[in-house]
Amino acid sequence: MRNHYDLVVIGSSSAGISAAEKARKSRPEATIACFSEEPQPPYYRPMLTELMGNPAVLEKAAFTLRKPQWFSEQNIELFLSTEVTGLDPAARSLTTKEGQSCTWGSCVLATGSVPFVPLPEALALPNVFSCRSLLDAQKILEASSTASRIIVIGGGLLGLEAAHYLNTGGKKITVVELMPRILPRQLDQTVSTWFAERIGSAGVDLRLGTQVKEIREQDGHLVVMTPAEELEADLVLFSIGVRPRSELARQAGLTVNRGIVVDPYMQTSDPHVFACGDCAEVAGQVLALWMPAMRMGHVAGHNAVSGPETAYVLTVPPAALSAFSTRIFSVGQLEKGEVLEKKADEDNGLRLYFEEGVLTGVLLWGDTARGMALSKALEAKADRATVEKLL
Repeated sequence: MRNHYDLVVIGSSSAGISAAEKARKSRPEATIACFSEEPQPPYYRPMLTELMGNPAVLEKAAFTLRKPQWFSEQNIELFLSTEVTGLDPAARSLTTKEGQSCTWGSCVLATGSVPFVPLPEALALPNVFSCRSLLDAQKILEASSTASRIIVIGGGLLGLEAAHYLNTGGKKITVVELMPRILPRQLDQTVSTWFAERIGSAGVDLRLGTQVKEIREQDGHLVVMTPAEELEADLVLFSIGVRPRSELARQAGLTVNRGIVVDPYMQTSDPHVFACGDCAEVAGQVLALWMPAMRMGHVAGHNAVSGPETAYVLTVPPAALSAFSTRIFSVGQLEKGEVLEKKADEDNGLRLYFEEGVLTGVLLWGDTARGMALSKALEAKADRATVEKLL
């Protein structure tokens, strides 16, 4: 480790890699270091859910984001298995868990997020998991190979995706969801009902409007307590959502709300520290999604080495899911205004929402090929006549 770097990037997932890559392009002569807590080179984190039920994911070319030689070619020093535990913006320095330290000119925080677990004490029980890292997914894969009863707590995008990939080999999969219907933020009532029936036909048991009160170990298995019943399981997975990792920023005295507060330039309350990705809060929003994280990383990386020149343009990110032999794509505000529905059949269709003649919501199921075109039309506030030409 050098004594000083022009830029340090803390985190090496989507946002961190994008920041380091953009910084190198913007300032070819800069000295850059990237710190990762994990021992593996950066990987495509959204594939971890598939890995829970399919070990072949590790062999897919798309799984590895950047191989170690890429960092060497870009003259970016990559420190794996290195946790940054101290950040001093006044001294512009950092300290690692092993006691190493360096100074820096600018810092990009790309510390990501952690799973939200409302019953954290349950994670101490055998075969109770949440999933953030490759190691987590591998542990779940191993445990699921001998589990016949699996309970997924959380019926959101990640929870349903996990249920889909774990639904192999005759396992009994139960999804416990607090909300009274599936994906209320991503689907309207009509498509939510259709999708719930499809999930049920795949053999997955949905327990909607159900809260988990307690998880305990009993006679060699797990018991998930709800107000109405006790559900037995061999494996329990919390997949409710994520929360920004902001502890390092908070300890450093940076402004933190839900996430690390940044302006449109990804600049924190300290002008030499930037934040991007899942850990960042921009315009009051935390966007824990892969593509926005990449775009934020590009902005943060450029501005960290070139000054605040480029602003992040906040857009409405679409939601996409591929599970249970279908695809879902949605963006915008659903169940408000006039609806235009077109169906090729029961398993393929779209529902578009308009307010005062302007497209405000897009929902496709089955065939989602027109999703991105309709998403761009929504961003452009296209009128109904323009939208109908896309159909």
